[in-house]
Amino acid sequence: MGDRHELVSMSDDGPRQGGSALAPTLWACGAASQAMLARSLVKKGDGGPSMPLRAFSIASLVLGAGFCAMGGTLWASGIREVEDLRSMGRTIRSAFGKPPRTHA
Repeated sequence: MGDRHELVSMSDDGPRQGGSALAPTLWACGAASQAMLARSLVKKGDGGPSMPLRAFSIASLVLGAGFCAMGGTLWASGIREVEDLRSMGRTIRSAFGKPPRTHA
C-alpha cells in the first residue's frame, strides 16, 4: 500500500498534494497560532534572568508566523515550485514593458 501512495503522489510534472484545498488553511492556522503565542509571551512582561531566551523565543515565533503566512499565500496563489515563481516574475516584467533577463 505504501508503494501505491508514492506512485499516486508523484507524476511526470512533479509531486502532487492530495489535500491542496486544505493546505492554505493549515498554513494560516500555523501562522495565527505562532503569532498569538508570541503576543502572549510579550504581554507577560519582564522575564528576569531568562529574558534573552524569552526574547529569542518571541523572535523565532514572529519569524515563523511570517514564513507560515508567506507559505500559505504562495500555496493559495498556485505557486508550488521555483519555476512557477520565475514564470510569474517573467509575466510581471513583461507587463511593465521590461525586456526579459539574459543569463550571462
